[in-house]
Amino acid sequence: MFLVQMLLSILAFLACHSLIACIILNIIVPFLLVVLQSSQFNQKGYMASAMGFVFLQLRPVPYADFLTYLLVMAFSLGFAICCLLIASYGHRKQDDYVLARKGIDLLQKQMTAFLQQTRDTAQKKQLIEIQRALYKQAYHSRGFTYITTKEGKLRYLFALLFQRSSYFLETIDHIQVCDEQQELLQAFVGFLAHAEHFTCTDNAYLIQEAQEVFTRCQNKQDEVSLFLHNFLQLFQQILQDLQENDKEKVHREWKLPKHRKFFTSLRSRLRLDSFEFRFASRLSLVLFSGFLFARLSNLNHSYWLVLNAFLLLQPMYEESAYRMKTRFIGTVLGCTIIYILLPHFPGLGAHFLFASIVVSLMYCATPGTWIQAVFSTCFAITLTSLAMQETIAIELRLAYVAAAIILVLVINRFFFPTSKTGLFQDNMKHMFHMQHSYLRILQASLYAPVDYGIIMDALTSFHMLYDQILDYLQSRKEPMDPYRPILSALWHMTAEMEQMMFTMQHTPPTAEQEKQIQSFLHVCDALIQQCEHGQGQQTTESLQFDCEGDRILKTLMERYYHHTVDLNRILTATKC
Repeated sequence: MFLVQMLLSILAFLACHSLIACIILNIIVPFLLVVLQSSQFNQKGYMASAMGFVFLQLRPVPYADFLTYLLVMAFSLGFAICCLLIASYGHRKQDDYVLARKGIDLLQKQMTAFLQQTRDTAQKKQLIEIQRALYKQAYHSRGFTYITTKEGKLRYLFALLFQRSSYFLETIDHIQVCDEQQELLQAFVGFLAHAEHFTCTDNAYLIQEAQEVFTRCQNKQDEVSLFLHNFLQLFQQILQDLQENDKEKVHREWKLPKHRKFFTSLRSRLRLDSFEFRFASRLSLVLFSGFLFARLSNLNHSYWLVLNAFLLLQPMYEESAYRMKTRFIGTVLGCTIIYILLPHFPGLGAHFLFASIVVSLMYCATPGTWIQAVFSTCFAITLTSLAMQETIAIELRLAYVAAAIILVLVINRFFFPTSKTGLFQDNMKHMFHMQHSYLRILQASLYAPVDYGIIMDALTSFHMLYDQILDYLQSRKEPMDPYRPILSALWHMTAEMEQMMFTMQHTPPTAEQEKQIQSFLHVCDALIQQCEHGQGQQTTESLQFDCEGDRILKTLMERYYHHTVDLNRILTATKC
């Protein structure tokens, strides 16, 4: 990060001293920052770097002071890094697996409730929310050259545990549980009561206790025993991995999928319909237009136009529109306050005291709100009034904010627009496409083991999309009931597909099973393709799959098939 910021400071300096460099750099640099540092799941990843590049151009430094400028930047960045390291060291915890511990506790309560023949819907929802949060943490641990860090791997494995558990709790009502299985579940609940007390140093006693229950589940084909067998096998792996000390080390055992590798991913980001390309183009256009106006007009405080336009432009149209309203309201109120108060401030000291107070309040306020805009306006005009008449400063501020609003409004409206509604529609289409991709992964696993990095990428990507869709629906005023059954079916299909992949990774199918799986893939592929293209049709045919004694694989295939049929039925009825 130090080297990136130093490079950006040099580029900003060059942009200040040449019109050609100003045009070229303010097109290329913002575009690259968005494409390389942002995504639809991390939309403001560009902000820290872009802010440095833009703000350093607002007040140009003379050529003669270039070395001083570099030394000041290097010292400031070094000092900031040292402060952050000291702060992180002072607040570093032995572990921060709060979500995982809470998830284990909720699972233990849910299993106890099942044994006592009671239910708690709120706890089920909490467990799913924890699973979503852990998948999000795992997703953000990835880099350009690796799929995850070892810490991210642990988050992913915990999320996978809770996904399987949530699915099991959803289907347990349809399972016949005998006395022997009741005893197994009671032993499992007893283990979970201790499991949340895992540590990052020594888990030997928990591994031994898990192994005792695990042994009782071996060589059994009922759903309860297989769930416990798979859960405990995975949990023992987690307990062993927790004892390692290199959590931040890159986990290279799981390969980065081909489509996630740098150049392949870059080509995907540069598509005309991608979020990264569209927002990067708008940001480049805003900065190019703003700085070109400032350089050619040479008007007093013309950098206010660029500053406000940069802050008003947001990845999504809705957030930009909100900031335009709050910025204008806050600017008008701030100008009014300054017009009333400033004449009563005696001397330079009073100006600086007031400016210090309002800038402190500005950084305490929520970004993008009208309150922050009030404080930033008061701060800017208070200092500007030292060099010019306050009424002129107020007029300039209002004019440049209005011009910035018009500039951003025009670019957002007519040049590569992106909105939450459009992103939601793309996400819904992509959810169906992902199911189609899972079938291809399952087909590939018939012939050779699939690298687990591909499976992890598929699952985390699904849950990131799922999370973004839910956030959008919950933010709308309209009810989300029409989409609830669709999302529920897709979630169940993903959970079932993961378990099918896991089963086939550990137990290669026989020749007869392979035929049944190929038939399953063909039928489901056709149904999902109809869903993708909005051609849902009523399907009354009920298929049975025979997997030569592998009852669990047979059950998962039939459930997945029935969910694809349900999706077709829903789409036919609602025409979504």
